[in-house]
Amino acid sequence: MAMPRHGQSTIEYIVVFAAVIACLIAFMAGRGSLFQNRLNETLNVSSEALTNTAQSFYSSF
Repeated sequence: MAMPRHGQSTIEYIVVFAAVIACLIAFMAGRGSLFQNRLNETLNVSSEALTNTAQSFYSSF
């Protein structure tokens, strides 16, 4: 009789999840990391676009 593999597949998912989390932490760690720089750049562009839109809306009245 074959044993169920439910426990083994759960462990495999936990190991994969832990590996992904570890990679994300390593990727985002420290100041000046690539991820942090890209995120800051995206946020700056978005905030500038919102500011410009608000200013043009305000000046139209």
